[in-house]
Amino acid sequence: MKGSKIHLRTVRTSDLEILLELMSDISNRGNYFPLELHSEVTLRSRYQVNGMWSDDNGVLVMIEPSSGKIIGLITFFKPGHYYNGYEIGYIVYDASLRGQGIAPEAVRLLSDYLFAWKPISRLQLQIQPENQASVRVAEKCGFQMEGVARAALIVDGRPTDIAVYSLLRDELK
Repeated sequence: MKGSKIHLRTVRTSDLEILLELMSDISNRGNYFPLELHSEVTLRSRYQVNGMWSDDNGVLVMIEPSSGKIIGLITFFKPGHYYNGYEIGYIVYDASLRGQGIAPEAVRLLSDYLFAWKPISRLQLQIQPENQASVRVAEKCGFQMEGVARAALIVDGRPTDIAVYSLLRDELK
C-alpha cells in the first residue's frame, strides 16, 4: 500500500533485527504506547508461524518512501471474537517524525484495505483521552468517538480510561 508520506508492507525476514531494536527501545514509544517487550525468540517465532499476517491479525511496517527506512508499525486484530470488525493500533517510532501526517495516512491506507478485503462493518481505535495526537488521527480519518471504557487499563499503576473511536463501512471517505 502506497501513500505520499509512507508505504505499508508486510514484515520481511530482513526486517526482524530492525524491528527488534525499535520495539525494544521503550523510550521511543511516547507516553501512550504499551510498554510490553517482545523477546527475540518471541518475535522470530511469531514471524515463523505466519509472517505476522493472518486473516484475523497482522502487522505492517511503515516505510519512509525515499530511504526505505522502517519508521513505524500499524497492526490490526480482533478486539473480541464477537466483533464484526477489527481494532487498529499504530506507532511512529521516531518522535521527530510525529505530527507530520504519517499516522493518519497509515490508518487511512489500512482502513481502506481492510474494508475492501473483509466483509466487516466496523474498525475501531482505542485511545487514552489525554492522547490528543491520536485523537486528531482518529478525527482526521473519520472515526467517531463512541464512548469511554472507564478504568480499562492500568498505566503507571493507576486505572486509566480508554475512549473508543469507530469507523463504519458506510462512513468510509
